[in-house]
Amino acid sequence: MASIVLNWVTNGNNSSEIHYMVIDEDNKYLITPKRFEVNSIEDDLEKIFLANPAIKKIRCKTIVEQFNRHRLDSVLFHKYLIDFARKNNLIFEKKAKKFKGRLEKRKFRLALTRLNINLRNAQEVDLWAIYLKATKDNWERAIKTIWTMQNGSLKKKENFIKFNQFMKELE
Repeated sequence: MASIVLNWVTNGNNSSEIHYMVIDEDNKYLITPKRFEVNSIEDDLEKIFLANPAIKKIRCKTIVEQFNRHRLDSVLFHKYLIDFARKNNLIFEKKAKKFKGRLEKRKFRLALTRLNINLRNAQEVDLWAIYLKATKDNWERAIKTIWTMQNGSLKKKENFIKFNQFMKELE
């Protein structure tokens, strides 16, 4: 089951952008991280989803609906995405928390790089943080998830020792 990770980015007076990537259940890219400027929210999102019919799950950082001062295009993106997921029976996980914490984010990026996940810029780190639900407080758990997928269970003593060594090297 493929997952799409979306990040809606506003650019002040310029038009907004969608940053996205598509990942399979083995954390391998089906579509490497891309970004494009939004002209028409509905049309642009449909292009993304129609080009990738394997997508069954959406992970997204969207708005908090109770806050009433969002930009109009952000609200439209949020509402259209929810409607699209409902119509097409997609699993929709929204409201990913923002990854704050400069030092933790640097360690998170370094860990992803050492786990052979190529990252070119900060937007890709943000997409992986959304996908893994990583925050300042739980980024280590997110790394542990990928590490165990690549190296095996931590119940084995040798894997547990390797993982602890891996985490110590990040400091």
